[in-house]
Amino acid sequence: MLAYAGSACQRLSACFCTKLLDLYHRLWYIPSRTEQTMIEPYKTRAKKNLKKANGQIACVLGMIEEGKYCMDIAQQVNAALGLLKKVNDYILESHLITCSPKKLSGNMAVKRKFAGEILRVCNVTNR
Repeated sequence: MLAYAGSACQRLSACFCTKLLDLYHRLWYIPSRTEQTMIEPYKTRAKKNLKKANGQIACVLGMIEEGKYCMDIAQQVNAALGLLKKVNDYILESHLITCSPKKLSGNMAVKRKFAGEILRVCNVTNR
């Protein structure tokens, strides 16, 4: 039973690390000339929360290696997920402020594409 719980924790940790890396790459994506980057204060807040989440993940990995109680590990994972969700909120809010005026003043195809982007990101976030 204990070996199974450990492997479940390791799978949970690996999945979480993958999500963190994906979010990190989206945050640091180098835009093309027509796209804008994140603006302040959202950029600073997002970076701060990512650094905290990184520390939280290191803590979770240490807890798994030390064989800590699974529910304690899960609580720390939830804390890190909360930080990552907040980072995603900052990214989305910055995007809406910087990109929506230009994209919503375009033709209907551009507006639909922009709305689709927002919905896609929100749907992925809520999984």
